[in-house]
Amino acid sequence: MKKNDIWSFKNLDTYFDPKMGLVYKDFGNNAFEIILCSTDYDQLSEEDVVIPTEESDMEYSIVAHSDMIFPMYKSDNKLNKKIGKVSDNTLKQIGLLRNDITLEK
Repeated sequence: MKKNDIWSFKNLDTYFDPKMGLVYKDFGNNAFEIILCSTDYDQLSEEDVVIPTEESDMEYSIVAHSDMIFPMYKSDNKLNKKIGKVSDNTLKQIGLLRNDITLEK
């Protein structure tokens, strides 16, 4: 499990399908911040980032719901398998949207 990885979840009770998470931050010691992702384009909000295929190694675009972020330990055993990886540019765009990073002058 590494920063930029996209994982499927084993069981997550939400309306999103498929259920995916993007490893947004790696704190070390098997602690991570995960952003919920989906292929649900019907209810896009200003907090969502569409990740096109050009910015990942996946065969389809996904939506990163930047306001749906939560901590997770690898030992939580909620992740099923790695299904892809996003570019560093994608994480930068999410960071800018979340105000986690700022543009350098």
